[in-house]
Amino acid sequence: MASYNRKREIVRDIESHFGGAGALCLQDVARYLHLSQSSARTFCRDITWFTLGKKRMFLAIDLADKIIRTSVEGNPDDKSIVVPRWR
Repeated sequence: MASYNRKREIVRDIESHFGGAGALCLQDVARYLHLSQSSARTFCRDITWFTLGKKRMFLAIDLADKIIRTSVEGNPDDKSIVVPRWR
Protein backbone atom coordinates (compact mmCIF):
# COMPACT_ATOMS: atom_id res chain seq x y z
CA MET A 1 0.00 0.00 0.00
CA ALA A 2 2.84 2.38 0.78
CA SER A 3 4.23 1.83 -2.71
CA TYR A 4 0.88 2.75 -4.31
CA ASN A 5 0.63 5.95 -2.25
CA ARG A 6 4.23 6.84 -3.04
CA LYS A 7 3.65 6.25 -6.75
CA ARG A 8 0.54 8.44 -6.67
CA GLU A 9 2.49 11.24 -4.95
CA ILE A 10 5.24 11.10 -7.57
CA VAL A 11 2.72 11.15 -10.44
CA ARG A 12 1.00 14.18 -8.91
CA ASP A 13 4.37 15.90 -8.50
CA ILE A 14 5.22 15.23 -12.16
CA GLU A 15 1.82 16.56 -13.23
CA SER A 16 2.26 19.71 -11.13
CA HIS A 17 5.68 20.38 -12.68
CA PHE A 18 4.44 19.92 -16.25
CA GLY A 19 0.94 21.39 -16.22
CA GLY A 20 -1.03 18.18 -15.81
CA ALA A 21 0.94 16.18 -18.35
CA GLY A 22 0.57 12.43 -17.92
CA ALA A 23 3.42 11.64 -20.31
CA LEU A 24 6.86 13.20 -20.66
CA CYS A 25 9.37 13.30 -23.48
CA LEU A 26 13.01 12.48 -22.77
CA GLN A 27 13.95 16.15 -22.36
CA ASP A 28 11.22 16.60 -19.74
CA VAL A 29 12.35 13.46 -17.90
CA ALA A 30 15.89 14.85 -17.81
CA ARG A 31 14.64 18.20 -16.52
CA TYR A 32 12.44 16.60 -13.85
CA LEU A 33 15.18 14.27 -12.56
CA HIS A 34 17.95 16.89 -12.88
CA LEU A 35 19.94 14.60 -15.17
CA SER A 36 21.76 15.07 -18.44
CA GLN A 37 19.90 13.82 -21.50
CA SER A 38 22.30 10.90 -21.79
CA SER A 39 21.70 9.89 -18.16
CA ALA A 40 17.95 10.28 -18.62
CA ARG A 41 18.14 7.99 -21.66
CA THR A 42 19.95 5.39 -19.52
CA PHE A 43 17.36 5.79 -16.76
CA CYS A 44 14.47 5.31 -19.22
CA ARG A 45 15.91 2.43 -21.25
CA ASP A 46 13.67 -0.23 -19.65
CA ILE A 47 10.51 1.89 -19.37
CA THR A 48 7.68 1.28 -21.83
CA TRP A 49 7.36 4.18 -24.28
CA PHE A 50 5.25 5.36 -27.20
CA THR A 51 5.81 7.88 -29.95
CA LEU A 52 3.95 11.13 -30.35
CA GLY A 53 4.99 12.76 -33.57
CA LYS A 54 8.75 12.24 -33.58
CA LYS A 55 9.17 12.20 -29.80
CA ARG A 56 9.49 9.19 -27.54
CA MET A 57 7.08 9.64 -24.62
CA PHE A 58 7.05 7.98 -21.21
CA LEU A 59 3.97 7.70 -18.98
CA ALA A 60 4.23 9.43 -15.60
CA ILE A 61 3.02 6.27 -13.82
CA ASP A 62 5.84 4.22 -15.39
CA LEU A 63 8.39 6.89 -14.45
CA ALA A 64 7.10 6.89 -10.87
CA ASP A 65 7.44 3.12 -10.72
CA LYS A 66 11.03 3.32 -11.98
CA ILE A 67 11.89 6.08 -9.49
CA ILE A 68 10.59 3.93 -6.65
CA ARG A 69 12.49 0.87 -7.87
CA THR A 70 15.80 2.68 -8.25
CA SER A 71 15.70 5.04 -5.28
CA VAL A 72 17.18 4.16 -1.93
CA GLU A 73 14.53 4.62 0.69
CA GLY A 74 15.80 4.72 4.26
CA ASN A 75 12.37 5.26 5.79
CA PRO A 76 9.29 3.88 3.97
CA ASP A 77 7.15 6.63 5.52
CA ASP A 78 9.42 9.37 4.17
CA LYS A 79 7.38 11.52 1.77
CA SER A 80 10.27 13.21 -0.03
CA ILE A 81 10.97 12.12 -3.56
CA VAL A 82 14.41 10.59 -3.80
CA VAL A 83 15.82 11.24 -7.23
CA PRO A 84 18.50 8.79 -8.36
CA ARG A 85 21.81 10.31 -9.40
CA TRP A 86 23.48 8.51 -12.30
CA ARG A 87 27.19 9.17 -12.55
